[in-house]
Amino acid sequence: MAEMDMPVAGAQASADNKQMVNAIIASVLGWALDLFDLFILLYVAPVVGALFFPSSNAALSLAAVYGSFAVTLLMRPLGSAVFGHYADVHGRKQAMLIAIVGVGLSTAAFGLLPTIAQVGVIAPIMFLILRLVQGIFVGGVVASTHTIGTESVPPQWRGAMSGLVGGGGAGIGALLASFIFLITSSVFPGDAFAVWGWRFMFFSGLLSSLLGWFIFRNLEESPYFKELKRQQGNKQAKVSKAPVKDVFSGQYRGVLLVNFSSPSAVEPAIT
Repeated sequence: MAEMDMPVAGAQASADNKQMVNAIIASVLGWALDLFDLFILLYVAPVVGALFFPSSNAALSLAAVYGSFAVTLLMRPLGSAVFGHYADVHGRKQAMLIAIVGVGLSTAAFGLLPTIAQVGVIAPIMFLILRLVQGIFVGGVVASTHTIGTESVPPQWRGAMSGLVGGGGAGIGALLASFIFLITSSVFPGDAFAVWGWRFMFFSGLLSSLLGWFIFRNLEESPYFKELKRQQGNKQAKVSKAPVKDVFSGQYRGVLLVNFSSPSAVEPAIT
């Protein structure tokens, strides 16, 4: 999100095959681990609904749990803006590490929450607040995984790369969540799942944080970002100090258009 005298499109040529493959794998797995944490709630929704949003109508309790997804989605733009700015300053890799670990830890924290039978109305409030926090980190993962992936491949592959991260990551995340549910429901069958099983489902979020750390800690920065930092070191370069503000004040049309076109239709905001 910086404005400079020199183009950085040529930076794509500096990414060798190994770096591109690593970036692709990391981006797909990063998004998969993020969705894994979100999909966990789908498997424990009936139990969580009864424990945090009890109602004489079980369908209403379930609807309240599913409605909490809206809370997470509402926070994603904020998380993307915060982590997007952080990634412009400190790097895509660092932003990805913090975001994926944050999602995993916030997911695990759900397993520590007291139920409405234990603390009353404060229980669903704490649940929703934690969903807000989780949503910010989810937005960070969205921004960082797609960015480092698309910036590490040639420009003509960016659309395919974005689709691979979104579609492939979703499939892997759903598969991982179903596998964890299979194991947990076998260890805690029947009523035991409503007592401890759902908590261990959320605790598995720690697994995604651990895996994310191992996957991303040795990942190289995208060549695009490397070139960006090199040019920022040039005293003649013009670098924006408020990239998020610049995007919405001068390039908001491109931000809106990207939702109705291919990911490659909007070029990076560096000219």
